[in-house]
Amino acid sequence: MAAGLCLLSCSVDPDVTIYESLDFPQCLRPVNLQCTVDNLDITVDMKTFSDSEAIQLEVYSSDFRLLPEGEEPSQDDLLFSATIPSNQLPYTFKGPAETTCYIRLRAVNETKKKEPSEWVTTNVKTTANPSTTCISPTDVKVNALFKRLTFQWTAADNVAEYLVEIYKEKSAPATGDRNPEDENFMFEIRILPSQLPYNYEVTVDIVDYDNYYYRVQGRNDAANLEPSKWVRGSFKLIKYWWRDWESSFDFELNNTASRQTSFNMTTIKAQLKELNDGEDKTSVPDGKEFTWEKITYGPGCQFYDDKFSFNRCKKWDEDTYAQDLPLECYETFEISQPGILSFIPKISDVSKVPEVVVGLLTKKSEEAPSFEYIYQKNLAITGTITEKNEENRLNIEIKKDHVYGIIEPARVYIFCNLQGLTVYPIKWIRTNPDTTE
Repeated sequence: MAAGLCLLSCSVDPDVTIYESLDFPQCLRPVNLQCTVDNLDITVDMKTFSDSEAIQLEVYSSDFRLLPEGEEPSQDDLLFSATIPSNQLPYTFKGPAETTCYIRLRAVNETKKKEPSEWVTTNVKTTANPSTTCISPTDVKVNALFKRLTFQWTAADNVAEYLVEIYKEKSAPATGDRNPEDENFMFEIRILPSQLPYNYEVTVDIVDYDNYYYRVQGRNDAANLEPSKWVRGSFKLIKYWWRDWESSFDFELNNTASRQTSFNMTTIKAQLKELNDGEDKTSVPDGKEFTWEKITYGPGCQFYDDKFSFNRCKKWDEDTYAQDLPLECYETFEISQPGILSFIPKISDVSKVPEVVVGLLTKKSEEAPSFEYIYQKNLAITGTITEKNEENRLNIEIKKDHVYGIIEPARVYIFCNLQGLTVYPIKWIRTNPDTTE
């Protein structure tokens, strides 16, 4: 239409009437709406046309754009309204703190009794004034692994500490301080910004409700700032019990009890010969594994009378997990509960020092399995490291936190970087946690 108006006004045909303007019954819709936010201050600006006498502005707390066509927003959700003379744009007003504001504007002209234009819409979110009020935590996440909670959010610069309140059965209050008589309240936690992400283990007795509820508020009393708005959410919290899988190397071990492998080379040689397609070899061939007394040895492991050795690993699964999983020259076994991995190492050349690595593959809850290195150090060189000596024994702890929450046996991997290593049969010492949590 604008193009048509331009052609009409530029016509040189003497039979064509040229109008200075067209007087439509409805105001033209504003264009190029821009909206900026500075804490609570919201500034709107747009291009209007000559038939616009003023701009009608309405701000709502709910998204009216989701309403059926023709249905008007509820006046209960109206946060702010104003009629702004067109010549007073841009226009700034204050919105409520930390609120998503849904805005609509239209051109009006009461003097000429014109029909208002179509609405122009947008939405913005205000923040708090950091000089007077703490900024609310953003991107709040609470991950629950049975009774282990991890709190994570983006901390604000003007917050000294965060108050977290946990409730059961019913959602946490949206505003105000906690009612000391609220039977749904369970406990509170105070978290410093420097402590995020924050891990917390629930110690109170719990009942398995469908959901638990939290609310988080930023505070800074020392700076005389008002607390932030509460941010609320929910999570599931259930009891965890330590299982004892029969396939695990530590199956049915009592607390502090230990189990150690012992090699029967006659049987081992016979099984390895079969694994090597009839050749008299005492090594595990490429592409195969050998299992003895619930411990599995990967390709490249070589057996002797009372020990085995492996070269440094050169083949890896580099894509599946955050850390590389060995595909050769490893020893691996399953565990059900925490404990201590213990073995005596030996090398033949003190100038060739291996890096000993212990990795742990776990599956917790419904998460995807993860693999992490629990131990990674160069072998300590002693005067007896080239022979079997108890003083060289390595004791590597697989802690409770490493295996808490597993829903299938965890798998321990032992392997080397840099150089190879000889290992005497491993011993596992169980360090039982409580049976339930």
